[in-house]
Amino acid sequence: MDGPKQLDEETLQYLYAWIDKIPLSRTKRNISRDFSDGVMAAEVVKYFFPKLVELHNYTPAHSTQQKLSNWSTLNRKVFSKLNFQIPEDLLKKIVDSTAGYIEPVLCSLKEKIEEKRAAKQLDSTQDLEYYSTTNGQLRPGCQDFPQPSPLHGLVLTYTHTHTHTRTNTYGQFGMIKKFKKVKKSLRNCTCFILLIF
Repeated sequence: MDGPKQLDEETLQYLYAWIDKIPLSRTKRNISRDFSDGVMAAEVVKYFFPKLVELHNYTPAHSTQQKLSNWSTLNRKVFSKLNFQIPEDLLKKIVDSTAGYIEPVLCSLKEKIEEKRAAKQLDSTQDLEYYSTTNGQLRPGCQDFPQPSPLHGLVLTYTHTHTHTRTNTYGQFGMIKKFKKVKKSLRNCTCFILLIF
């Protein structure tokens, strides 16, 4: 196998600063040794996606076998959901604390985390837009739902803590059940509900 992928100094400093912002269970001393057993990598993912990682599956370890087991579990249960995998030959270098191998892996992991977070934000925004209507007409993609009566509708007005007020109109009763889905993304908002007759 060739040597590790080389990262420029600016990328490395940015990566180290990113890691430093994440509260980890151990003091950061030597990044190659700190991440060799996979536990801190699991903690990094858990910080951003708490439901994705069960930390009890990852045992702090000094033995090569347990370190490989931790990384294998991460690959199988966690990284696969981020569309990310670490090849076995690279894992052996990481487990052996070989300098220069963990940084490119963490850099790639950081990119995958950012991609998934951006996709989740986009999904929650689309949930709001998908079910809203304009002038009594459903937006594209909503044709399967009954058209709202011109005299009936559920108007939902919410005010974000630091943004402007928005209004979404939900079609009659067939669309009200979709309100639950939107409600989750409005936890930090002030809500006013008005039934128009």
